[in-house]
Amino acid sequence: MRVLAAYSDAKFGEDQVALYTAQRDFLLEQKKVNDLMFAKGEAAKTDMLETQAKLDVAEAILLEAQDNLQNARATLAGIVGVEITNLDSLRDDFSLMPLVRGDLNEWKSIADKNSPDLAAAKLAVEIAEQEIAKSRAGYAPRVDLNASFSNGKSETIATQKQENRVRSVGFQVVIPLYSGGSAGAVSTQAVAQKDRAKSDLDATRIKVHNELQKQLNAVRVGAVKIEALQRSVASAQTLVEATKQSIKGGIRINLDLLNAQQQLVTTKRDLAQARYTYLAAYLRLKVAAGVASYEDMQTVAGFFVAK
Repeated sequence: MRVLAAYSDAKFGEDQVALYTAQRDFLLEQKKVNDLMFAKGEAAKTDMLETQAKLDVAEAILLEAQDNLQNARATLAGIVGVEITNLDSLRDDFSLMPLVRGDLNEWKSIADKNSPDLAAAKLAVEIAEQEIAKSRAGYAPRVDLNASFSNGKSETIATQKQENRVRSVGFQVVIPLYSGGSAGAVSTQAVAQKDRAKSDLDATRIKVHNELQKQLNAVRVGAVKIEALQRSVASAQTLVEATKQSIKGGIRINLDLLNAQQQLVTTKRDLAQARYTYLAAYLRLKVAAGVASYEDMQTVAGFFVAK
């Protein structure tokens, strides 16, 4: 997930730089047109000032986007360990596939069986139960088996090469009468640890289920949002072209074209962000359920293409 998040940030940074560069270039061309028309007396100075103001803002936004892109690339390079130069882009024919099936209850059942976080919390409860049994065994009699073996050699002036071997095997029965309350304290502590482990398990289950609901909603809402933004981009592109023709006919003014172009850039940026968020939510859902696999990464990779 860290790689995908860093990759998406870097690629989205590239998309923003491309969009803001196109916007800057458009404003430069529009400025030339305004200057030419003003020189011929066919446009007002207001048009020139409006375009120049938009151009100055576009230049600042582009510089910020370039800086953000460098930072995002540096973050990605720090994770993968190599310098990043080229990144695959989202496919132009980005099509929504039914990536996620099943309702929330089905995903909860999957997570209950496969989530590593839940598995760890369940093991903590089992360990606490074993600790309780161990602590209560402190009240019971204990039988120990003892065995020993010793081998000794000695030598004096009077005796030479003396060798002694001693073997012993025995049982020791220990009956605890009073331990100063330590056994009871250990048992009480073990019970408290079990209660805490069970509370942690419940909290972990709630956290996992909430994450499942969040990411499942993100996938479903993201699909609807992408479709809406795709239509919005097409409409914004049509609006730009229509505004250009309306200006020639004297119906619209220069500011209308600038606003239409700004709307197109904003919509394209939002569409790119929605696509990355959609793919990230899909993987986060699989991770939360504990069923993320290499095939899921391949599925996400299928939405990208080298350019």
